Amino acid sequence: MLDSIIVRNAPIGICAFDRNDDLILFNNAMESILGVSAEDVIGKNLFCNIPYHMFEVDPGLRELYINTKSSLKESFKQRMPMTTPLGKHIFLSIRMVPFFNESGDYEGIVAYMEEVSENYYKEKTLIDEIYKFRNLESIYKSIPIIAFNWSGQLGWPVKYVSENISQLGYSKEDFESGSLKYIDIVHPEDVDKLISDVAAFESTDQIYLSEDYRLVSKSGDVIWVNEISLLSENGGDHPFRYDGIIVDITDRKMKEKELEQSKAHIESIFRATPVGIGVVSDRTFIEVNDKLCEMLGYSREELIGQNSRMIYPDKESYEYVGLEKYGLISEKGTGVVETRMACKNGVIIDVILSSSPIYPESLSKGVTFAVLDITTMKNTERELQERTAELEQLNRLKDLFSDIIRHDLLSPASAISGYTEALEEIEADEIKLHFLHMISRCNKKLFNLLESASRYEKLNSIEEIDYYTIDIAGIFKCVISDFSQEIKNKGITVKFSCDNPCYSRVNPFVSEVFMNLLSNAIKYGPENSVISIDFIDEGNFWKVTVTDCGNEIPDSDKPFLFDRFKRADKKGVKGTGLGLAIVKRIMELHDGDYGVEANPEGKGNVFWVSFYKIME
Repeated sequence: MLDSIIVRNAPIGICAFDRNDDLILFNNAMESILGVSAEDVIGKNLFCNIPYHMFEVDPGLRELYINTKSSLKESFKQRMPMTTPLGKHIFLSIRMVPFFNESGDYEGIVAYMEEVSENYYKEKTLIDEIYKFRNLESIYKSIPIIAFNWSGQLGWPVKYVSENISQLGYSKEDFESGSLKYIDIVHPEDVDKLISDVAAFESTDQIYLSEDYRLVSKSGDVIWVNEISLLSENGGDHPFRYDGIIVDITDRKMKEKELEQSKAHIESIFRATPVGIGVVSDRTFIEVNDKLCEMLGYSREELIGQNSRMIYPDKESYEYVGLEKYGLISEKGTGVVETRMACKNGVIIDVILSSSPIYPESLSKGVTFAVLDITTMKNTERELQERTAELEQLNRLKDLFSDIIRHDLLSPASAISGYTEALEEIEADEIKLHFLHMISRCNKKLFNLLESASRYEKLNSIEEIDYYTIDIAGIFKCVISDFSQEIKNKGITVKFSCDNPCYSRVNPFVSEVFMNLLSNAIKYGPENSVISIDFIDEGNFWKVTVTDCGNEIPDSDKPFLFDRFKRADKKGVKGTGLGLAIVKRIMELHDGDYGVEANPEGKGNVFWVSFYKIME
């Protein structure tokens, strides 16, 4: 989801840390800013492996990161000094945003960085120059507002110009001597339009002229200016004169141009996104993208302004989607339903429709939706159901169907995430940002459902892993810290008995074992209970136990508890049934043991795993 083509090639630096503070994403712009390659830093820990000298001028980066992680809120610093690994001193604008999994658990931090060194040094130079001024004249010459008085005669002869015309490379005498007229410095492409606009202005009863156009400096540079001039009668054959000012608006014009280009780029991506996207208000289409039109066979003009009833095969489907989707939105904030839609040519397609309100407090102000065509997948599902109707094990059908769902949806879900993340970074329009946030939120739920199964399948495909000497007690402490909010919410007390390091040869993803065991203990334990975590020295092994105070697991369930999609009856607790299966697979890769037994000291269960010790 994070590491998409768009993210890697985004024009700003983007990096991400996981919940253990290890760097997991480092895009091309980050490589350019810091002068290091992604392969040299991916996997390194912010607090253990990234050199402290990089932040010797200002330790604010780590502080910003710590504050973001502790508050779980977005944080920003406009200008922060840093020393790159190559010793270059730079200044960065940094925004840090925490991200969460489907359950709302903290997963890590994404940081967006832009180098602002050039702006900093320009500001510093300007400030230094201001302090050098010794009189009002020097300040006056630097004011970016130039005063003019020019007549309505041919070519607009200049009667007066302020001395700070020197900012354009000209002198006051160049104009007041008559060697230059005002028209001489107007950009050739703007001359005719400006003459026409001035003539039109003189025929009206307005008292001042306001125009944007370009001037050419003595060195040939093009400068955008805004002129504001008062029209005065002067008598004689040429009764007009203009007293006014011109203001340099080059930066503004450049930003407007960039904004137009950005807008065109965003609209292009919106049209090209490989998922049907649109917006409805009172179930009437107010915006659709090209993919949705292609999917349904209608043109944009045929859909905009029409009621969405036209794309459903029957009244029952239309009403079902309305009740189900809007009910889910009211309850959970998003509505994801599986339904069928009718194309213009009469073909019926199966889709997943994911919707979310632009403004949560008012559905009438608009709802964004994403449509994913799952016809092929549904056809395959129907074929599988026909071929396996005689099977007694419905669980096998569920496995096959889940695999198809995962393979069909993981790629488009990742694409949606990548496109929306990139669009959110470059979009300035608040309404479109709302659209993008809602699309991203709808898609995240779908993506997270697939990730757990994908992770399990990836672990199953691994035959060999790399091992490192690691303090597994230290890893568990970090895991406890990551679950601090869930622990606090349930009023749980965690007792951690190990004060000394416990070294073992493991792969860092062993942290997932501890995460799943602790997560289960929190989920299934009662509020205000105690969870005990012990590291027991058993000679050649470290036995790690997690003891909860939940309902005791029956002996008949224990042999199957670590198999995928098998778990004891835990009413009211959500989960995929894959957590303990992942524990099992990781322990198999480490040649370690695992199990569960009744709590000998009272109510609850003891989940345990064992790792080979590193002998001194």
